[in-house]
Amino acid sequence: MGEPVVRAPLRSLTRADAEAATPVPAQLARAAHVAARLLLQRCDSAVAQMPAPLELARAMRRHAGGLLGAFNIEVAVHGVLPAADRPLLVVANHVSWLDSYVVNAVNGARFVAKSEVAAWPLIGPIAGRFGSFFHRRGCFRDARRTVDGVARALSNGYPVGVFPEGTTTAGDRLLPFHSAFFQAAIDARTLVQPVAIRYRTGDGCETTAPAYSDSTSLAESILDVLSSRRLIAELHFGTRLAPHSDRRDLADEARATIFRLLWPHGSDLTRRPPRRRQEAPLRLAS
Repeated sequence: MGEPVVRAPLRSLTRADAEAATPVPAQLARAAHVAARLLLQRCDSAVAQMPAPLELARAMRRHAGGLLGAFNIEVAVHGVLPAADRPLLVVANHVSWLDSYVVNAVNGARFVAKSEVAAWPLIGPIAGRFGSFFHRRGCFRDARRTVDGVARALSNGYPVGVFPEGTTTAGDRLLPFHSAFFQAAIDARTLVQPVAIRYRTGDGCETTAPAYSDSTSLAESILDVLSSRRLIAELHFGTRLAPHSDRRDLADEARATIFRLLWPHGSDLTRRPPRRRQEAPLRLAS
C-alpha cells in the first residue's frame, strides 16, 4: 500500500478576495508586461553562456525577481538564507509553476523539472538556458542520468533545487517524498536545505490561485495569478541537513522538516513520516 497523504486545513478565501479581483483590462495590461519580461529574458539568455555558480545565482535572482514583479508577487523570507556561494540541494514542497521563480528570487538554484517544461513557450527555453535539468517522470533510466547530472553540478559548486513530491498540490497537504535526488547530495557530500512554500493574498489568507495541476493548463494558471491583485509567496527556510548513507532516511527528515515549517501546530508533527517501502534502488552512473 502507498503512504497516507498528510493533510492540513486550508483557510477559505474571504469576500475581500473577490473584491480584490483584478479587472479584465488590468489583467491584459499585466499579461502584456509579463510577456514583455519573458521576451526580454529570452533575448538575454539566448546569448549567455553557463556562468560560474555565483554569477549564475545573481542572474537568476535578477530575472526571477523581475518576473515576480510583473505578476505583482512579493516574496517573504522566514528563517536564515544560505550563503549564495555554496552548493546545496534545495528541496521544497510543490504548489505552482511559480515555485522555482520564488526560490530563485532569493537563492538562485538550477532546478530539476519534468521534461514537458522544456516545451513550454518562453519559459522552457529560459529554464534550459539557466541550467535546469529536465527528466522524464516514471523512467528509471532517465532518473539515473538526471541524478548523475545533479551530483556533478553539486560537486562543481552549483546549488540545485528539486521538488521531491514529484507533482503539485493545492498547498493543503504534503505528499510522500521520492528519495532519488537525495542520492545526489549524498554522493556530492552536499548539505540539504529544506524550504516550505506557501502563498497568501494581500490580506493574509492562504490562496490556491497559484496552484497548478495536470488538469489546469499553463494559460489558465497564469490567468488565475493575474486575477489576483496581490500575492505573497512565503519561503520558510529550515535547518540544513547533513547527508548520510541512506537517501530514504534523508528524504524522510527533509519531509518532516517541511511539514513542521508549514504546520507548526499540527498534531502529528512528532511522528516520523513512513518510509517508502516500494521504491526501487537507484544506481548512478560512474
